[in-house]
Amino acid sequence: AFRAALQAHQVAVEAYAASQARLAAFQTELAATRLHNQVIKRVREARPVVANKVWALVLSTVSQYFSQVRGTPSVVTRGEKGFAVDGKSAKSLSGSTKDSLGLAIRLALAKTFLPSLGFLILDEPAAACSDSRESAMLGLLSACDFDQILMVTHSDLADAYSTSIIQL
Repeated sequence: AFRAALQAHQVAVEAYAASQARLAAFQTELAATRLHNQVIKRVREARPVVANKVWALVLSTVSQYFSQVRGTPSVVTRGEKGFAVDGKSAKSLSGSTKDSLGLAIRLALAKTFLPSLGFLILDEPAAACSDSRESAMLGLLSACDFDQILMVTHSDLADAYSTSIIQL
C-alpha cells in the first residue's frame, strides 16, 4: 500500500509540474496577447493622425498641381462634403476647372501612393479646357516624370507635347 501511495504521489507531483509548465506557457502567451492588443490599440489610435498627415501631404501636392494648371494660386481642401477650392465647394467649379482638379487629384494620389509608377493612361483630360489651360495641363503632365503617358484625345495641342502619335 505504501508503494502504491508513493507511486500515486510521484504521479501527482509530475502532473503538478506539467500543470505548472503549462500555466507558465499560458501566462507567457497571455502577456504576449496583451502586448499585441496594446500595439493594435495604439495603431488604431494613430490611424486618424496618420491619415490626416497623409491627406495634408496629398492636398498640398493637389494644390500645387491645380494652381499650375489653373494659372492662379489655389488651396484645395477636403471635408465631409467633398473637395473645396479656396474655401468654396468644388461642385461650383466650371467643367474645365473640375477636369483640372480631377487630374491634379489623380496625379497627387499616384505620386504619393505609387511613387515608382511609370505609366499613366488618360482619356480626354482636357476635353473642356481652353487652349491656355490645356497647355498648362500638358506642361504639368510633361513635368510629372512618368516614363510613358498614354493619352486618348482629339486635341491638336497635345501633339506638340508628344513623342509618339498614333492616329486612328
